[in-house]
This record gives sequence, structure tokens and C-alpha cells, in this order.
Amino acid sequence: MQAIEIKKTGGPEVLEIKNIKLEDPKDGEVQIKHSAIGLNYIDTYHRSGLYPLPLPATIGMEGAGVITDPGNDTELKEGDKVIYAMYDDDDTLMNGAKHLVKEGVKVSDVYSPMPLHGIDPIIGVEPTRLGIAAFLYGLTGTMLAIIGIRYMMIIDWPMNIGGKPNFSLHENMLSFVPIFFEFTVLCAAHGMAITYLLRNKTLPGMPARNPDPRTTDDKFIIEIKSSENAHIEDKKLSDLIKSTGFIEIEEKKY
Repeated sequence: MQAIEIKKTGGPEVLEIKNIKLEDPKDGEVQIKHSAIGLNYIDTYHRSGLYPLPLPATIGMEGAGVITDPGNDTELKEGDKVIYAMYDDDDTLMNGAKHLVKEGVKVSDVYSPMPLHGIDPIIGVEPTRLGIAAFLYGLTGTMLAIIGIRYMMIIDWPMNIGGKPNFSLHENMLSFVPIFFEFTVLCAAHGMAITYLLRNKTLPGMPARNPDPRTTDDKFIIEIKSSENAHIEDKKLSDLIKSTGFIEIEEKKY
């Protein structure tokens, strides 16, 4: 397979056409035979080094085609069509999502550079158990802090500070509140960060599942799958999407 590769950043002269070996799809990936590709400003940013990539790298962020290998772990099916409608304002996306759902359109997902409070019930995302996980991580931190302070300050190395001996934990509880609080936050924050990375399969080295990197900057995307909207005619679905105020639309057929 041929691809455009860069070994260093710079002007157009750093672009090289290379024959590369196509690897089998990894988890969460599919192999696509392209029928069309898109050239965007972000490709020039990657080439110039403004948005750095690990080198050597192949450039190109958009394309459309047909799946030739669905891989092992993907929600996409052969012949499925996915529409990505992009917006430059979160309120426009929210209103567009409400309009689509009201008309019976199933919105598969929403991609945003920031939390969109209130979007979950609009597109039918069920409440998660992340709140319970956060509470358990925080409770673990509090218990570890209590056990650690009791051992270090009362059992192992009791100290008399300013005439206030640490003979018992409950009599000096208020003195230890800042430590309890900080350790609770530490464990809750790290636990939630690790849970997020594992749940979304975004550990280092894993492929990005984001359809467009601009959604990590200032753009918003609504994802709609044809297989989930088979009850709506293509023309009606297209007209409904056009009425939402998008700034760019991309259609991929798998």
C-alpha cells in the first residue's frame, strides 16, 4: 500500500510517497479501502510540526470507503453508513440534538472538547456508576489516611507538639483534617483518571477513537449511524440534519 510519510517536519519537500505494509486491525480498528480522502489544514499542521506527531508518521485524517476487515472489537458493521455533523457552538449542537431526537432520529454519540451538561438525557445515555466509583476511591483514601496517621503519629512516633500530645486519634482529629481531605482527593482523582482511561481505551499507545481531532479544540460533532435509523428514509434524515445548523458534514460508508 502507498502512503504519504514524513520523517521530519518542514515544508512540502518533506513529503514522501512510500510503500508500506498494511498491518491487521487492532482492537477498536477497522481496515478500509478508500474511495475518497480529504485534505485539511490539520495535515499541514502535522507536516510543519505545529501539531507534532511521533516520527516517522503517515499523514491524512479523513477518508471514506468500504470496510475490508472489520477487526475484532468494533461496533461498526459491514455496509454501515456513519454521518458526522460538525458544529462550532455547543448551544447549536444541543438544540440540533433535541430537534433530531424529537423527530425520531437516534443519535449514536456526541464528541465535544468540554463537558456538555444535559446532553446525556437528550441522546438517551443512561446514568453511569462513575459517581459510586468516585465515592469508593475517596473513601479508600480517607481510610488509608486515618490508618497511616494513627500508626505514624500515635503508635510508631508519638510527638508532643506545643503541649498537645498525640495520645489518641479522636482527641486530635481536627488537627488531621487537612491530611484526611488531601489524601481523599488524591485517591479519588487518580482512581477516576485511571478508570476513565481504561473505560475509554485511551491508554498510551492505543489508537484514538475520535472521528476528528478538532473536537479536542473548539468543534463539536454529532454521530449518526444508518443502521440505527433504518426506519427513516435517507432523504428525510439528510433534510433533518441540514436543519440543525451544522458547519461541516462528513459521511463514511463501511
